[in-house]
Amino acid sequence: MSTQSYPMRIVLEGVPRIQFYEGGKRCPEDICFPSALHAWLEYVNDPDYGCKHCIARSPACKVNCTYSFLIGVSGIAAFCSWGPGWQQDSMALHYMSDAPYRRAFEAVGYSVEWLGKTPGRDNETTWRTHIVESIRQGRPVLGFGVRGPPEPSLITGYDEGGNVLLGWSFFQNIPEFNEGVIYEPSGYFRKHDWFRATDSLVVIGAKQ
Repeated sequence: MSTQSYPMRIVLEGVPRIQFYEGGKRCPEDICFPSALHAWLEYVNDPDYGCKHCIARSPACKVNCTYSFLIGVSGIAAFCSWGPGWQQDSMALHYMSDAPYRRAFEAVGYSVEWLGKTPGRDNETTWRTHIVESIRQGRPVLGFGVRGPPEPSLITGYDEGGNVLLGWSFFQNIPEFNEGVIYEPSGYFRKHDWFRATDSLVVIGAKQ
């Protein structure tokens, strides 16, 4: 579907920020993937997943500490013991297979579409269409990279018809990665030339 029929700019306001812990009422969530997925679940207001430490949840809430739940079901809780000695994936999940991501999405019950860069295809146009459609439906997108290393960022909007992406990244305020960064009034980063800086996308669909 062409993005030309959509507004040139859509921003999902109020998506929880993901960041390395700097104090405050939110719990320390320093592992990027479970933190990003927790923020996504919080934004879409999934009644099953909450945080007993900082957000009032209904008695029907099934999981009251979503971040630790996601660390457990994905296997990330044991990633320092996946192999003997020091392994690259001991602290960098993206060096492993897709198993931790797949297990986490299966546990929370959402369908996902994982988009990589396929040789010989117009990947940028395909990605842009998926991002715009997901944002139009009120669902942020996980982008691996975008702003910083290939850890998940939360894409929370787009501008200029998709030429610019908006969102949160763990690395947007770290000098090594924020040269020339421009911010929205909300604090979201603005990123031109985002396709080159992004390794892959995860578009989260309907709950199963």
